[in-house]
Amino acid sequence: MRIIKVFVSGCRKAAAIWKGILVIWFTQLMLVSVVVIPARNVMENGFGKSMITEKLAGGLNFDAIGDLGATLQNITYFVTSGVLILTFLNLFLNAFFTGGLFDSLKTTDEKFSKIRFFRSAAKNFWPFLWITLIVNLIILMLFLFTVILPVSLVSQSDTTSDKTVFLTGVISVVFFLLVTIMLFLVTDYARVWQVGNEKSACFKALGFGFTYTFKRFLASYPVILVITVVQIFYLWLVFIISGYLKPESGSGVLLLFLLTQILFIIKITLKTWRYGCVTVMARE
Repeated sequence: MRIIKVFVSGCRKAAAIWKGILVIWFTQLMLVSVVVIPARNVMENGFGKSMITEKLAGGLNFDAIGDLGATLQNITYFVTSGVLILTFLNLFLNAFFTGGLFDSLKTTDEKFSKIRFFRSAAKNFWPFLWITLIVNLIILMLFLFTVILPVSLVSQSDTTSDKTVFLTGVISVVFFLLVTIMLFLVTDYARVWQVGNEKSACFKALGFGFTYTFKRFLASYPVILVITVVQIFYLWLVFIISGYLKPESGSGVLLLFLLTQILFIIKITLKTWRYGCVTVMARE
């Protein structure tokens, strides 16, 4: 019953700051457009009036791709550079906007203020960025020691069967995912602590995150676990839907664009819902 109340309260908090969600969506849409539109122009110039687009419409055609020659190198370089730029910019934007979200979730009784949202986002940018980087580093090390290392050691043994290697991999991945979900909880509690304090102190925030997570583990972990499962299921659903959509006309492309934007807004809303639930639990 308590978990349901947390879910409902978190949902209400997320719904109360829908303007902030739209601000994030629009900003990231503009960011992606800066890279995608030039990439589209590069591809159009490279393909020209050739039949390659028709060949690729039916699936991956290596012969057609090989015929691109130097054009393929230009497209690959441009796309790779764009992905790297988007990755770094998304990291900074995520740290920036998350600060505004957590502050707005803390005071949903008041009317949403864009000025306060951006002021809080700027104020909490550096501590939130460091919290994200530190936790991501912990997750990377965790993956190396709980997945890569055990599987490598088991697979190097001459007496180990393929079944044993597979089971080791499955157990390692499941353990890694369960611990990673806990680290998500630590991160969110740290963010809640940071927005409630005037001074930037990411290490103190992380200390609070770990302390409160273990203190309230049995009450908090099931909540974050269910939310993570919902988010994973949603991403899987988006992947399935995207696989069936193959627009062949201008109106089809427009509808696909609108659908992807709606799905992206839902993705941001689910993340905000998680933040709202953690904010509620931090006050218990």
